[in-house]
Amino acid sequence: AALIKFPHWQLRKYFKTGDHVKVTNGRYKGETGLVVRVDQHEVVVFSDLTTKELHVFPRDLQIAAEVSSGLDSLGDYQLHALVQLDPHTVGCIVKLAHEAVTLVTQQGVVKQVKPGEIARRKDSRRVTGMDSQHQPIQQDDVVQVV
Repeated sequence: AALIKFPHWQLRKYFKTGDHVKVTNGRYKGETGLVVRVDQHEVVVFSDLTTKELHVFPRDLQIAAEVSSGLDSLGDYQLHALVQLDPHTVGCIVKLAHEAVTLVTQQGVVKQVKPGEIARRKDSRRVTGMDSQHQPIQQDDVVQVV
């Protein structure tokens, strides 16, 4: 193997359309996806997680085999936390991404919102509810789903 000398500024990462990559730095750190376009100073990646295009510098990417599955927390919000959107709508967080929260509302509607749209997190430690026979249930109770 011969040694080739060249100025460091000529060294570039090389990606091609169809490569599966992971973002290592920046706004989308931790996300994975497929390269859909390579420009001179930017790579466009179709995110596995959000199914949106991410515009990323090549220096912030690496080839990856894994697929990101989402975050466990985002700011003050954790996966499965109970949150309030407005005075009439509450929901349970079922998926967290870098710029969006997916939740299921009390009406069973799946909704994707930005973290800023969440009015507040509900404290669910002392909350009780009723089962189908109108018996009280609370956190850590064992229930049977039918």
